[in-house]
Amino acid sequence: WRATTAWSQPEAFFEEMAPWALPLSTFRRDDWLRLVGSDGALSSRPVAVSPREYVAAHSAVHANVFLFERLSPGADGGVRPTGAKDRRQQFFDALATGYEAPRGFDAELGIFAMDGTATGHGMHRHKEAWIAQLAGRKLWWIAPPLGPQEQKNAYGRPVFPYRNLSEDEGGWPCAWLLREDLVPEGVGVERCVQHPGEVLVLPTDWWHMTCSLDDFNIAIGGQGA
Repeated sequence: WRATTAWSQPEAFFEEMAPWALPLSTFRRDDWLRLVGSDGALSSRPVAVSPREYVAAHSAVHANVFLFERLSPGADGGVRPTGAKDRRQQFFDALATGYEAPRGFDAELGIFAMDGTATGHGMHRHKEAWIAQLAGRKLWWIAPPLGPQEQKNAYGRPVFPYRNLSEDEGGWPCAWLLREDLVPEGVGVERCVQHPGEVLVLPTDWWHMTCSLDDFNIAIGGQGA
């Protein structure tokens, strides 16, 4: 892919994506459990910034905030209205100049993620997905579906059986990297590091959690593959 070379350095990516402002997101477990009962949003999204602005902001505050954008088709096969006419579609069209989905990996939902060091998503699961790493390294923890022993929240949504949910573990997925004693036993948790140019495939309903290992980290992919 052109992206794995042309976008391997931040400045080149910043220049190409300068027209776009994307919503800042976070992933706190308590926020997630409150929101997935309604519309499945990751969090409230009050601020939109350019990729360049995101890197500067993350370097200043070192909080678990990242850029995460999704593109899903509407009932008519087109793009759902986004407020600004087709801005989301235009952004994904710009991304598409740098890569092509792997053969056979069409998806219901296109996704883009940009992270800084020590940011990530807490344990969650969804439809089958593929994620291609374009820049930076990402640490993944994965676990198979839990079956009848799976816990549910008040909305009937699945909850991963954290061993001892501390404030750090609930709001900062990278806590598992520093304290392996937090990783629950008996549920098949494994981990791997994804490097640029590698594609990770997640089967349906497999649990997963991430932690970015680099300041400049970008990935694209699809859910419902």
